[in-house]
Amino acid sequence: IPRASLRPPAGAGGSPITGECGGPITPAGRGGGAGVDRNPRAGRGGRREITAAGASWKGLTLARADLALPGAAPKVKRPKKPKNVLFWMVDTLRADVLKAYDPKTRVTTPVINQLVKTGTVFERAFVQGIESRVSHASIWTAMYPKQARFISPKNKMKASYTTLPEAIRKHTSLYTAAWVANGFVSRFWGFADGFKFFRNTLHKGGGLDAKRLAGHAVNFIQKKGDKPFYLYIGTIDPHVSYRGRQPWLNQYYPKPYSGRFKKNVMGKTVEKIGTGKLRVSKTDKKRIKAIYDSTVSFNDHHLGRVIKALEEKGIRDETMIVITGDHGEEFWENGKIGHGQS
Repeated sequence: IPRASLRPPAGAGGSPITGECGGPITPAGRGGGAGVDRNPRAGRGGRREITAAGASWKGLTLARADLALPGAAPKVKRPKKPKNVLFWMVDTLRADVLKAYDPKTRVTTPVINQLVKTGTVFERAFVQGIESRVSHASIWTAMYPKQARFISPKNKMKASYTTLPEAIRKHTSLYTAAWVANGFVSRFWGFADGFKFFRNTLHKGGGLDAKRLAGHAVNFIQKKGDKPFYLYIGTIDPHVSYRGRQPWLNQYYPKPYSGRFKKNVMGKTVEKIGTGKLRVSKTDKKRIKAIYDSTVSFNDHHLGRVIKALEEKGIRDETMIVITGDHGEEFWENGKIGHGQS
């Protein structure tokens, strides 16, 4: 319990709140405030819940109750609002491959690790869908899947929904642009609404790996970085098909390997493994996980190129960077591999 007083704010009138070290709080009038001295309990553990809603004393309603410290209120210093936003979506990214969530992970992500030191980590965050369309719909609209009604494969994003890029364009002067490698996050399903520029690189070309997508982002920053922007980059490296990336693959699987998964794990193969049509050994499982892990480090590396471009443009400190995944991936924790099945 800190050295403080429980008191109603000035002008709130009286209250029947009772303090542990005193009687009911009964301020003299409408314009003043009084409280219960907590100092006798200072330094001791404890919990005190303050409830003010509906409380009244002789007809005077208490609108608010505060835990007040003596002296002037501290002044909060806030940095300038960011001019730009970089939203870096890593499709099928497991939380436990990042040190922010699992300090014991073997996966190296130096770029994200550095951002963690200076940014905010959301320790309790839950995706709303176990596959891309549903999860992205919640990110775009801030609605639960039941509200968005996007679970059915027949439904598209309703034009009446206000999406994040639409809100940005309506209320700010940010230029909205997106490069997305996920085939489902497309104009057809309504995800392009609100973007001044939108390109799905699976359908329209432009590369599918983080190297190519980062290249588009770097080029955009170099050409458009003089004006405020919202830049969405949707990468898909950890999504099947998994393609092993060096030097990380040798780092995560240093032993010789002679099985069928030397470099890649194709989507159809993962489907067969998930449905029990193809059996794999313990060694194969370790190799598959190492290939997946290498894609995460590969993604992190190319995110670093984009951040370097922001620095070279002189706008790094003016740019909010958001990193998230749309869902994770199972690797036999519950007997399955992949996502969207359980």
